[in-house]
Amino acid sequence: MIHALVTAHALTGEGCYRQAAEEALATVGGLMAQAPRFAGWSLTAAAVMADGPEEIAVVGPAGPERDALAERARRRPGAVVVVADGPIAGIPLLQGREAVGGKAAAYVCRGFVCERPVTDPGQL
Repeated sequence: MIHALVTAHALTGEGCYRQAAEEALATVGGLMAQAPRFAGWSLTAAAVMADGPEEIAVVGPAGPERDALAERARRRPGAVVVVADGPIAGIPLLQGREAVGGKAAAYVCRGFVCERPVTDPGQL
């Protein structure tokens, strides 16, 4: 649940999701101390929250180029990945993100601040 809340915050920018994730994480403190091997997902969520999750918007025309970028992006641990043809109202991560020169592009961001888009999966 914590990972879902972190993802919702990364996609929408809504602080209520981040707050709910922090509150949920606070409830597993005892488990982390007593049985850390059973708290792995919670510890991972805590690490992602500390740095802010990587937000990756893959945009452009459907096809093998976009699929290759999306596949590579999804391999990044803890990343929140959204794939679309272009901007979609209501999804801030996609706002202003478009294909580059007609090619699918990936925008790697944190806190909605992005690096330059890449069109080659190897550059991810």
